[in-house]
Amino acid sequence: MHHKPIYRLYETNVKRIVDVTPRMRRVTLGGEDLAHFARDRPGQWVKLFFDNGADGRAFSIGAWRPEECEMDVNFVVHGHGLAGRWLETAKVGSIVQIAGPRSNFSHIPGKQLFLLGDETAISAISAILEGMQQAERTVVVLEASTPEAVQPLPAYDGAQVSWIISDRQPGVLLAEYAKTLTVNPDTSQVWVACEATAARELRCAFGRIGFDRSALHVSGYWKCGEIEHVDQDSDY
Repeated sequence: MHHKPIYRLYETNVKRIVDVTPRMRRVTLGGEDLAHFARDRPGQWVKLFFDNGADGRAFSIGAWRPEECEMDVNFVVHGHGLAGRWLETAKVGSIVQIAGPRSNFSHIPGKQLFLLGDETAISAISAILEGMQQAERTVVVLEASTPEAVQPLPAYDGAQVSWIISDRQPGVLLAEYAKTLTVNPDTSQVWVACEATAARELRCAFGRIGFDRSALHVSGYWKCGEIEHVDQDSDY
C-alpha cells in the first residue's frame, strides 16, 4: 500500500510584505522554527496554512535564507481563492504554518534544460536558475499577461530568456512558442508549470516526440474557470 509522506509543520509569521510588480506580492515568512527547515534542491515547494487553518495551498519557495530563518513566497495578486483572500488582509505578524519541502525535480547533469512557465512559475524558475551551474545551457520562456508583470530573473550567463506578452487565453502563446523549440529527448530536459490545460497540451506534445517522465516535468499550477485547482497529473 502506498502512503503519502507526513511532513512536519513549521510555525512562522509574516515579517515583511513587498509588491514586486503590480501583479506579484512577496511575503517574507520567518520564525525560530525554520532553524529546523531544510531545502535540499532548487525549485521545491511547500504547503502554506493560513491563520491556523486546516486547508493548505501549494507555493514555490522563493528566496531561502537559513541563517536568518526566513523564506520568501511570491503570490500572484488576483483576490480569488483561499490564498488570494488571505493576501488581501495579511499583515506583519500574521500566522502561517509551512509543510514541506517537496519536489521530484532535479536537473540531469549534461542535459540542456528548458524552463517554460507563466507568472505563477517565476519563483520556481528563479530558484532553479540560482541552483544551476553557470556553464549549463538553459532556455527560459515565460508568458506574462502584461508588460508590468515582467521582472528580472537571477543573473545567469548560460540562460537564454524570452518573455511572451499575451492577451489571449492563458497558456496558448506559451504552448505555441514551446512547440517551435529545438528539443531532443536524448540531450534535453523540459520543466513546465503553467495553466493546467496548456500544461496538459505540452505534456502530450513533448511525449509524442519521445520525452518520458525522467526528463519531462509538467505541472498545471492553476486552471481557468476554477478557483481552487488541484493538478492530478502533476509530476511533482
